[in-house]
Amino acid sequence: MVQEQYPLNNGGAIRLTVAKYFTPSGRSIQRDYSDRELYESDKDERYLHGDLFNKDSSLVKNNEVFKTLNLSRIVKASGGITPDIFVTMDTIFKNPHIYKIYDVLKEFTFRYCIQHKLSFMTIDSLMDWQIPDNFYKELIQFGYENEKVPLQIEDLHHLDDEVKKIMAKYLFGEIIAEEYNLKNDPFIKKAEEVIKGNYSLTDL
Repeated sequence: MVQEQYPLNNGGAIRLTVAKYFTPSGRSIQRDYSDRELYESDKDERYLHGDLFNKDSSLVKNNEVFKTLNLSRIVKASGGITPDIFVTMDTIFKNPHIYKIYDVLKEFTFRYCIQHKLSFMTIDSLMDWQIPDNFYKELIQFGYENEKVPLQIEDLHHLDDEVKKIMAKYLFGEIIAEEYNLKNDPFIKKAEEVIKGNYSLTDL
């Protein structure tokens, strides 16, 4: 077990990772976090390099190589696990301002849901709900105050699905949120495609 669960007074629980994850080949799936600043800047570095949009651009940071036990497939040690099937980040995030504001999106959405919780009680389905412009106006202000990001409302409506996924979790709980995410998550859709395509490990 690499996680331990601790109950909270409100009936919830927190799961704390207490050990490292290793693959059967003996390779740790976690990046080195001895340098905290370097660890936290990794995602931005990958974004600038294009790793989040193109699998072929993945950085290989050292020459370590692992081989899987069953098929002896070579796995390069690039500071994490390289997936067999790559799902690109939504191209809307190629706009560096939208990518930057994404860092504060969850925090802002949580605050918005708390402030406007009563207005959500009349909504039957988040999927059909139109996100009002005042949400994005407030997000733009919040983003500028925290990240100095200049944006227009027209840019941000591309984030509708992502905003609704976050809202579903805050407003209706994990189960309903998962139902929404399963219908819209690009990773789930790709997984279904692969499973139905009857691929073998050697095909991947």
